Amino acid sequence: MLIRLDAARYEPFFWQESIELKEEEKRDLELLDISPVRCQGSLTFAAPDFLLHATLQYEQTVACNRCLKPVQQPVGRAGGGDTQRP
Repeated sequence: MLIRLDAARYEPFFWQESIELKEEEKRDLELLDISPVRCQGSLTFAAPDFLLHATLQYEQTVACNRCLKPVQQPVGRAGGGDTQRP
């Protein structure tokens, strides 16, 4: 995704998208499967810089030696500043 910073100077820019990982991007040997990564966030001008707030969510299936079967886990991660989408 490309974000035009000049447009974000006048009003916050919000986005939401889903990213499918390619097989070669799945490097962890214990990672058996991963859902598309859902991304959403905002970019706000805070002179002289920009403030980015983003959330990533996905589900992963990993090997579990103790359980002897695959385990599916939801994963969510937020980062950036304190701005929240209204």
